[in-house]
Formats: sequence, C-alpha cells, structure tokens
Amino acid sequence: MNLDHLPEDCFAHILSFTSPGDACRCSSVSWSFRTMADLDSMWEKFLPFDHAEILFRLVCPITYSSNKELFIRFAEVAELRTIWWLEICGIMNTQMLSLKTIYGA
Repeated sequence: MNLDHLPEDCFAHILSFTSPGDACRCSSVSWSFRTMADLDSMWEKFLPFDHAEILFRLVCPITYSSNKELFIRFAEVAELRTIWWLEICGIMNTQMLSLKTIYGA
C-alpha cells in the first residue's frame, strides 16, 4: 500500500499517536509526508490540552504561525500522573472549637 494515497487528515491522525520526534523524522521521508506531518491537526494532539487557556493568561502574548511552532515554545510541560499524599497546613484558633466535639479534616 502506498501511504501517499491516504487522505492527509488520516495520516496526520496516525502520526499523532507517535512522538513529536517521530513525526519530525517522518517528515524527512518525502514531500507528501512532510505536508502531512506539518498539519495543525496533528500537532494539536502534542500540545497541552489546556493550551488555549494558558495562552489566554499570558501577560506578554506570543505570536505563532502553526501548532508545530507553538509546540516548540512549550519547551517543557509537566504532567501529574500520581498523587502520593496531600499535605494541608494551616493555623486555627482553638478557642473557636466547641468542647466535647469531634473534628476531622
């Protein structure tokens, strides 16, 4: 099967399951692969899911011409995978508490 005959959005969807590095390497295979690997719809998958909100909150807006270019500005992205504990610290005036009452947090 010749991958050049796949619709662009179909191949871009396949590439979105790879890594950004793999997508860039695929773009060196042929001109048609490069066209598909540069589609905004594919690079949208590599951006943080809340990237529009992040961009909205920027004090100094940035300009970009494609999602691929925007991805390169997101040099590092942290992803929370597991929470091991939750620590809450605070100060409470114990005079506010009632006697003979059980409190919990």
